[in-house]
Amino acid sequence: MIAQVDGRQACYNRSVMRDETTWIFTTDTLIKEDGSPRDIEARALFQYLKNDYMILSFSSVHSRQTQAIRLQKAGFPVSQERIYTSLMAACDEIRHDWPDRVRMDMIGTKAMEETLRLAGFSRRGKPDWLFV
Repeated sequence: MIAQVDGRQACYNRSVMRDETTWIFTTDTLIKEDGSPRDIEARALFQYLKNDYMILSFSSVHSRQTQAIRLQKAGFPVSQERIYTSLMAACDEIRHDWPDRVRMDMIGTKAMEETLRLAGFSRRGKPDWLFV
């Protein structure tokens, strides 16, 4: 979801973040490739943290919803709003530095295309960006 954050265009919702300490995890530290949890005790930590965490994902192949479901199956009570992907980070940086350059093309999945669309990019005219 696009939001205005500290004067910057953002394609995620930082309003779920608090001013207090926020824990940051990567998906790889929580679950193995087969989807099983790396540390069963870490699941209990998420109950304690409530919403004081973010999960960073380096995958632009899967949607945040798909990644949240995968984490939920491993026992982590995670919503997709708590996941921030590397593609979202790229969108944020590009939209901040070049707000008028929104034409793009891409080689990727429907999830990638949806993230780019939500960030304000469109597939029209000569592309300013190629996302892979």
